[in-house]
Amino acid sequence: MRGRCRRAARQPGNRGAYLLLLSLSDSTTIAVGGLGRLQFRCGNYIYVGSAMGGLEARVARHLRPKKRLHWHIDRLLARASIVGAVMFPSRKRQECSLAKTIHKSPKTAALARFGSTDCGCPSHLFYIGKRPFGGMLRMLDRTQIGGPGPSSRGWAD
Repeated sequence: MRGRCRRAARQPGNRGAYLLLLSLSDSTTIAVGGLGRLQFRCGNYIYVGSAMGGLEARVARHLRPKKRLHWHIDRLLARASIVGAVMFPSRKRQECSLAKTIHKSPKTAALARFGSTDCGCPSHLFYIGKRPFGGMLRMLDRTQIGGPGPSSRGWAD
């Protein structure tokens, strides 16, 4: 008789979308795969990602200093500091909804196609300059994006 392995049921808290709150101390140019060499201004950035197979594990991977460079964000993380992460546990895909909400925010610049080559969004990386993250996070908390709302890790005004 052959034994069967069953995959553990995915829990709602184990998948969803997340934000990485990033700070870049100096302007720089970075080669980002098929996007080519991109200019990054010093200041604060918000990256929107999704992890439908392991939310906490994906965020933990981004926090590791040494990792295989796989996604666009990995190239930027080699130079930028992660100020914090915000997780949005959900069974539904929210990455694009979050990106669209951030993109509509005044004084926010999208970096064309960064992190969004597999969807129709203009970008999943947004430059917010020297503005603090708190205002953007409060705005996202007020929007109706579904799910139980954000779970923050290490962010403040």
